[in-house]
Amino acid sequence: MPRQSAVEYVLAHDTDRERRIEDILGAAAMDVGARFGCYIAMTGSEGLVAAEYREGRSPSIEEPRPMRGNPDLAEEIVLLAGRTGQDIVLGNARTDPRFASALRDRNGPFGAILCIPTLSEGAVVGALYLAAPTEMAALPASTAALRSAAAEISGELLRRRDRLALQEQRRTLRLARRKIALLEELRTRLATFVPRDVATGIMASDSRALSKGAEKEVSVLFLDIQSYTTLVEKHGAPVAKRTVETYFSAFYDEILRRDGEVSQMEGDSLLAIFEGAEGNGHPARAVEAAIALRAACRRLNGTPGNGPGILVNIGISSGRAIVGFSEIRAGKITRRRLFSAVGSTVNLAARIAAFSRDGDILIGQETRALLPPDVHVASIGLQRFRNVSGAVEAFRIEDETVTMT
Repeated sequence: MPRQSAVEYVLAHDTDRERRIEDILGAAAMDVGARFGCYIAMTGSEGLVAAEYREGRSPSIEEPRPMRGNPDLAEEIVLLAGRTGQDIVLGNARTDPRFASALRDRNGPFGAILCIPTLSEGAVVGALYLAAPTEMAALPASTAALRSAAAEISGELLRRRDRLALQEQRRTLRLARRKIALLEELRTRLATFVPRDVATGIMASDSRALSKGAEKEVSVLFLDIQSYTTLVEKHGAPVAKRTVETYFSAFYDEILRRDGEVSQMEGDSLLAIFEGAEGNGHPARAVEAAIALRAACRRLNGTPGNGPGILVNIGISSGRAIVGFSEIRAGKITRRRLFSAVGSTVNLAARIAAFSRDGDILIGQETRALLPPDVHVASIGLQRFRNVSGAVEAFRIEDETVTMT
């Protein structure tokens, strides 16, 4: 039985994936007595050194680099093998007419050279290159084992590349998940201080989110606690404060569920903005939120431990308003930005809420015109509101429960 070569032994028995390429390359050089060897990965018409062996050193995986600067005729021979797809076996490169011109100006001995191309689907994808400055110990009668070695190195390089790519994808995914978690934490913290749309803009570094505002179609809901002054005088400021916090916390959740933004909470009043282009249902969402707020108020009034019961009066107006930040300056340095909506639509909602009594929900005529026809309303006639030009027809919401969105 013929003696097993080093390459054949490594291909059959070496299971160390981390060192497999280096072991195969070292074994191939040992079998033929080469002092230099490398595996070249072909990319189009160019070859990149992917693994290298030098006598007296351990074989190593290289960061792919051009072949230029390698000893002997590596570049010319590998490119020839790449073009022909055939093995190149040279006992003495200097005597080969194909490389005479390349060697004309080179000094030093040029001995045996082996170049074994690797093919995949008929195309050359790489080459195993082995060289010695003098005669090799044994030029192989057959290159079959070396061809297997070249194919295994090529396959292992692809597998290693895929493993590294997978590791990089996993690392990128971990970083992305960590960033998402940080952003969610930031969103949660920002939501304590600013509306959600503003928080999203801040996290996205969107300067428009911090701009002085843009004119938009909105429905504005204004809520006011009836007889708040009496509540403070009768029960004291601490009780009034706890009552507002309890009720307004529930109100805030109801507004957010309907994609509204709470712009202001001041003392006994609350202002919420429902945005959207015409036809997206923001008047319906505002009215649905108002009905939910009134129901939440009644529910809390009947829950022991919530303090004295309250009534809330609500006004809603729809139209165009400038939504964004208003900048307040104090002196030359100090300034503060407040998120708000500004315009006659906001003013009308506040005036309608002030006109409302005993827990009513009143809406302006623009809001009524945009509601679905099955919403039950009752006209309270033309009304004149302070600082609002002309008479405005107002309507009372008659429904106790409604789902329109």
